[in-house]
Amino acid sequence: MVPPTTPPSTPPSVPPTSPPMVPPPPPPYTPITPPPPPPTPINPPPPPPTPTTPPPPPPTPISRPPPPPSCQIGKFNVCVDLLDIFKVVVGGPRSTPCCQLINGLVGLDASVCVCAALKANILGAILNLNASLRLLLNQCGHAQPTNFICR
Repeated sequence: MVPPTTPPSTPPSVPPTSPPMVPPPPPPYTPITPPPPPPTPINPPPPPPTPTTPPPPPPTPISRPPPPPSCQIGKFNVCVDLLDIFKVVVGGPRSTPCCQLINGLVGLDASVCVCAALKANILGAILNLNASLRLLLNQCGHAQPTNFICR
C-alpha cells in the first residue's frame, strides 16, 4: 500500500514587504559667508549742502522810559511872573514854563522842590515862603500837602 501522501503544505500567505524606509542623507555642509563689502569709492561724494539761513536781524533797541521828573531848582526863575500878585489870574494857564517844571512832580515832591527854589532866593526876596508856595502850586494845579510848611 501506498502511504497516503499529504499534499505539500503551502506556507501561509504573507504580504510582500517593501524595502525599509531610509531617510535621505543631509545635504553637504556649505558655510555661509557674508557678501563682500561694496568697494570704497575713490572720491567720496560731497556732503549734502547745509541749508543757509540768513543771519538773525539785529535786536531792536530797547526803548527806555523817560527819566523820572526831577527838581530843577536853577530853572525856577521862570516862575517870577506867577508870584507877581498883580499878574496872577485865578485859574490861569497851567502850561506856563513854570508849571511845566512842576507838572512832572507829584504831591510832596512838587512842594519840596518849589519850597527849595523859594528858599534859594531864585525867585527873588520872598516875604512869606508858605504863602508863595501855596500860590505857585495852586496856579499850576497842585495842592500843598496837608501839614507841609515851607520854612
